[in-house]
Amino acid sequence: MVIGASVTGLSTARVLADHFERVTVLDQDALPDSPVPRRGVPQASHVHNLMARGCQIFERLFPGLIAELESHGALTFDYGENTRILFQGQLLPRFRSGVRSVASSRALLEWCLQGRLRALPQLTVRTGTSVSRLQGERGGRIRGVVLKEGASTDTEQVLEADLVVDASGRGSHAPQWLQALGRALPPEQLIRPGLAYATRWYRVPPNRQVERLGDWVIIGTSPEFPARPYSGAVCRVEGEQMIVTLLGAGNHPMPTDDTDFLALARELPLPAIAELIQDAEPLSPIHTFRGARNRWRHYERVAHWPEGFVVLGDAACVFNPAYGQGMTVAGLSALLLDACLREDGAGMCHTFQKRLAELHQVPWGMVRGDDTLWELGDKATWVQRLTSQVQRQLVGSLFFSEAGTRRFLEVMHMLRTPESMLDREGLVQVGRGVVNRLARRLPPSLRPAWL
Repeated sequence: MVIGASVTGLSTARVLADHFERVTVLDQDALPDSPVPRRGVPQASHVHNLMARGCQIFERLFPGLIAELESHGALTFDYGENTRILFQGQLLPRFRSGVRSVASSRALLEWCLQGRLRALPQLTVRTGTSVSRLQGERGGRIRGVVLKEGASTDTEQVLEADLVVDASGRGSHAPQWLQALGRALPPEQLIRPGLAYATRWYRVPPNRQVERLGDWVIIGTSPEFPARPYSGAVCRVEGEQMIVTLLGAGNHPMPTDDTDFLALARELPLPAIAELIQDAEPLSPIHTFRGARNRWRHYERVAHWPEGFVVLGDAACVFNPAYGQGMTVAGLSALLLDACLREDGAGMCHTFQKRLAELHQVPWGMVRGDDTLWELGDKATWVQRLTSQVQRQLVGSLFFSEAGTRRFLEVMHMLRTPESMLDREGLVQVGRGVVNRLARRLPPSLRPAWL
């Protein structure tokens, strides 16, 4: 049984279909018959990024998925060739990197996944239901859940299951459910960067500005602590539409009307974003979201973890959406659950939570540095500021060559670990970038011929 029909829940249900005769997916929402955002996914209207590693995973779980997305207008693209990215003040070089991704709306991706799962004979989707609590003995195994049918009724129903998977997202009640069965609350780590964002959909404008940018799919900037709290991204999706998301860290205000939205876009250090939208046809109101944060619930540390129950996705670890890791981590988590089920050892569920915590280490480490600075603001120590500056200089040194930029993109897309930037080849690329950067500061008459 899977609680939640999000990307996490759907990918998990696909894995469970290889191990169980019947799989039931529960969700409070009525799932739409077409690719439109739904109420239970409040961030569905904003830019979503399925990283290259995520594309590989979802194609493995759902063979032919990328082609199906393309048939509905999604764009597959090269992250080095078809993007314009200003990262920490440096414009990444454009070249064919081999790091390939797919651009679509979140709603289209979920809709395609739902259609494929509905075709599986052992899978059932029940909508309009919410889980009140876990069913099981105090201190013993979880045997299922207690359901509440609809929002206007107190009628409850027990639904038994050999395995209950909580993929209900950031609103998960798993801590309270476990506490009611005599378990301790999981320790939590929180990083609050004060992130808010505002999004609007537009028709891709048929003007010279689009032609000047070439064959682009994503245009974006990153924030720079502390001088530039604002960043933004434009992503082309199906139907000749583009999603424009503006982000603000450090609890800065966000626009809610047309004038302020365009004004903030014009403040970004990449003029192309404002130029694209100033004459474009709006297709939606401005959608805002506040309070995005990183939260890691350490279920692996809960003593006497009950068999028959696991927690994954945002229910276990929420990442700042600006980093685009969530859906890829969801796919990795589903594959990890598949591996644990195949091993089928004693204490499988607790083993899964411990291995899931190891999986979370990498994406958590990637968001921790800058987001901690934004949370602390003026209270950040000189050591934290210096460490961040050194890291930026090292990463920035990669962008002076295609090989270095490719390595950065591979880390960004979770094809490599961050530590690979400091292995032998990574250090060679950093060293070349440092020499290149210093050489460019020389007077033209003294610059080496290879610049």
